[in-house]
Amino acid sequence: MKRHAALQPLSRQHHQGLLVVLLLKKGLAKKADPVVMNQFILAAWQQELNMHFEKEEQVLLPSSTGFIDQYLLDKLLLDHASIRQTIQRLATGKVSSDLITNFAQNLETHIRWEEKVLFPSIENILPANILNTLELEDVDQYNCIHFPVKFWE
Repeated sequence: MKRHAALQPLSRQHHQGLLVVLLLKKGLAKKADPVVMNQFILAAWQQELNMHFEKEEQVLLPSSTGFIDQYLLDKLLLDHASIRQTIQRLATGKVSSDLITNFAQNLETHIRWEEKVLFPSIENILPANILNTLELEDVDQYNCIHFPVKFWE
């Protein structure tokens, strides 16, 4: 099923998030330098992931409140808080392969849940007049593949 046009910008950003996960998994498998992978994560967070979370919380969440099951909206916020906590730990510089693995797993699980559960619920339940007025335009997309150190190769 094709994603509703209003949600497509977020889905395109999800694609980039999954690319971050893929590259981290490759780096972990190659036992790449955790410090470099940490820098990669923080760059992706600053360039796209943080803004993506904010758009979901500031636009999608308020528009969905009262229509979508509150459990789903609460899960969105809890997932975001958990990922932000990991980012805060990574930002201290005390990085480990386990922490990077945890970040990658949590980000992947969260993105796949949004695409398979949350977004279909929003598309099916949110009234068309609200869905059509969501302001979730594309932003200049960060492409993590251009990170200067190709630790995944």
